[in-house]
Amino acid sequence: MKRRMMALMLVLSMVVTLFTGCTSDEMGLWNLAKETNDIAIYESNVNIDIDVEKLFELIDKESEKLGNELTTEQKEVLGKVRMFLKENSIQFVVKYDKNEVQSTIEVNLISKATGQKEAFTTVIVKDEKIYINVEQMIGYLTNKGFYNSDELLNNSGESMKYIMIDLNSIAAEGFTEFSLKNEISKSQALQEKYIDFADELVKTVFKDFSTGKVEKLGTNSYSMSMNGEEMINTLFDGIIYVINNYDGFADAVVKFINSLTDEELNQLNFGSSKEEIAQGFTESKQYVNENKAMTIAQIEQSKEIIKNEEYKPILESIKMVYLLNKQNATYSDNLNIQMNLVPIINMQIKQTNAMLEAGYEGRKTMRDFNMLGNNEENVNEEVEEPVYQELLTGDYNIGITVTSTTKAMSNLEVTAPTEGVVDIKDVKNHVKQKMNVKIDNGEFDQIVAGMPLPNDGETLDIKVVDDYSYLPMRQLAENLGEKVGWDNDMKKAYITRENNNLIYVDGIIIDDHTYIKVRELEKLGYKVNWNETTREVGIEK
Repeated sequence: MKRRMMALMLVLSMVVTLFTGCTSDEMGLWNLAKETNDIAIYESNVNIDIDVEKLFELIDKESEKLGNELTTEQKEVLGKVRMFLKENSIQFVVKYDKNEVQSTIEVNLISKATGQKEAFTTVIVKDEKIYINVEQMIGYLTNKGFYNSDELLNNSGESMKYIMIDLNSIAAEGFTEFSLKNEISKSQALQEKYIDFADELVKTVFKDFSTGKVEKLGTNSYSMSMNGEEMINTLFDGIIYVINNYDGFADAVVKFINSLTDEELNQLNFGSSKEEIAQGFTESKQYVNENKAMTIAQIEQSKEIIKNEEYKPILESIKMVYLLNKQNATYSDNLNIQMNLVPIINMQIKQTNAMLEAGYEGRKTMRDFNMLGNNEENVNEEVEEPVYQELLTGDYNIGITVTSTTKAMSNLEVTAPTEGVVDIKDVKNHVKQKMNVKIDNGEFDQIVAGMPLPNDGETLDIKVVDDYSYLPMRQLAENLGEKVGWDNDMKKAYITRENNNLIYVDGIIIDDHTYIKVRELEKLGYKVNWNETTREVGIEK
């Protein structure tokens, strides 16, 4: 119990201390950030720019030296990803109503060269259902040469526009009833209590703590910047501050625990009642105070270990800048994180070289030992000196920049699509599928919408009757995404298609299971081919 409470203490203090403090500038940033969280209905425009060009340059130049030479296929995939990230940033246009739990999310790709916007997909959340616009997605991927739509969709799939996920029908395991609105409302209520708790920590427990990294730029405008070493200093200093002010921290935690409902408390997984937790924190006060000096010394020692000469260049290479401002009821923020890859790669190179050196010295020692023992076989053995890797020079900077603007809306009307909507459970019926089955041993491979599917070694239980091969109807059909049923009156298996259309199949019954000739699949619209040379059946739809 004490360990779990101490873990909670460390996590909470680390999060709070990194972004808060007691100065007027720090409190201003904290309060402005809370304002954005309080908006019930809002529109937010988020742009994400990922700059990893230097990483790809490093892969090109150093992968072979580092013993990680890429295959042709890997190079092709990385080339496409590299070009995509180099040419595009990602935009999310989010409109969300917290109270009604409904939203629209537009995902666009923005050309870095021209600023031109291309739609990738649209996500709609309405009435416990999520709709994903796959027509836009496939159109974009086809246009960019990632896929050919003719290879993805079968005839029925050509009219598919949206995939629909019914959250009620895929309720989480253990729930007899599920309501997205209720679950999100509960989550939001708990989140608000977390924020109230953090606010209590900032204003009472951390009232004398400062990061020294927040600067006021103007009215409702703030910035915060740190490198990796400064982040480590702030986090560890915050933990030490909590230890020195543990009584107030423990009281704040108990107050927070008492504000929770029983259901919210269970989510924390303490496995104890409120009374037991309160008693535990009361007892922990004495423990922390009695061991304060030793604990702080250990934390200081840990901080210095992390900041030693080996890791210090890595920490110094990490830089984070955050800006937040409010103007005319619009909130704007910008988060930029940069890292130079050279220090971390050089650390790996040094470790590899050290291992090579140790092996080299070990082989020399063994040779010299053999010489002393007059082991003629190894006396004249030459120990080849290893080829050491050279350290990198220069900068290989990677980074991510996230910018957003958020403003309140008076209301939000969301309309669910009705045309071309396919339940996610039925998607397999609308995309092209290929399955190759080895008749002699039941092994098979499957490709759905151009993507190979893993089968974890599964095989089909094929039966041979009167020199004919029969395939297990249910296992085969369900792998192809079909819904299988049994008509007890007719003693026949059937497939359920859209609008409850039943297609009966002919087969034989073995051990209460239906087995069919593969040609029966032609009734369901599949093409069946036989390759006598490989003794494989090709099934395609």
